[in-house]
Order: sequence, then structure tokens, then C-alpha cells
Amino acid sequence: MRQLIALGCLTVLVASCTPPPTVVPTSPPSPTPANATAVAVLQNGPTATQIAVAEATSIATSPMHILDVSLDPANSANSAVTLFNGGPAVVDLSGWSLLVTNYRVTLPTTQYMSVGSGSKMIVHLGNSQGPTTGQDVYVGMSSLQNTQRLDADRTVLLFPDGNVASTYPP
Repeated sequence: MRQLIALGCLTVLVASCTPPPTVVPTSPPSPTPANATAVAVLQNGPTATQIAVAEATSIATSPMHILDVSLDPANSANSAVTLFNGGPAVVDLSGWSLLVTNYRVTLPTTQYMSVGSGSKMIVHLGNSQGPTTGQDVYVGMSSLQNTQRLDADRTVLLFPDGNVASTYPP
């Protein structure tokens, strides 16, 4: 209901309004336990570590994703892992690691390890005839550390601190 009130030469419109309903707080939902899947046991490195992946959250915590894996069981030097940066910023992969079959590969600290937003990087396990440039990075067989794993069929990308950033297949 609206009323028009005249006060001398000033006219005021008065509106009657109803206050918003009171919001009754509710208790937060109970957390749902995530089922973790063991993907690797590292036998060497700073500490032998059991890596567990909660599949619902492992990829969501990192802009970097394993997009594709090309494995040559007869010759690991012919294998490669394609990484994709789905985030809004450049990601420096220096010091990150890959678990590929029964190998651990720590990515080198070089200027070539930055991946732009929306860009790919192909990490080749073998050596290159030419220098590493652009999208193709060759880490060389000497960088592979033999690592016994529970699930050698899964390729895993690890942050430098050892936490899982991505798995393939997801």
C-alpha cells in the first residue's frame, strides 16, 4: 500500500513494505568419505611413500592434467606423456614428477618447463637429436629412476611436494 503525503510544498511517497523472512540457519552437511585408491609405492627417493588418490578431488586441485600417454612396452625411450594446462596462468613444471610404468621421472629445472594457459607439453622419455624446445621436452633415459609400483598401468603426475596432481587414466 502506498500513501501520498503532502507536507507544505514537499510531497513524499511513503511505501509500506514487509521485511524479508527470517533465515533460519541449518547445520552443514556431513562430509562424505572419499574412497582412495593406492596408485604407487615409491621404493626409493627421499622417503618411501604410499600415494593414495581420492579420484574425485585429485584432478580438481591442479590446473595440470595428463591428457594422453603413449607407451612403448618394448622400449621406454619411445614413450611420451602429454600434459595440458587447463588453468588461467602459466605453470612451471620444474621439479614435478611423473610415474610412468615402473619409472619415476623428475622434470628438470630449466626454462623449457613452463606451460602456458590452454597449452600442451609432451614429455618424451627418450633423448632428442636436437635441443629441447617449445612443446616437446626430452628428459632422456638417464633421468628415469626404477620404481616398483602397485599400479604400473596408471600414469601419475606429482607436484614437487609429492602430492598427486593428475592421473591417467583418470
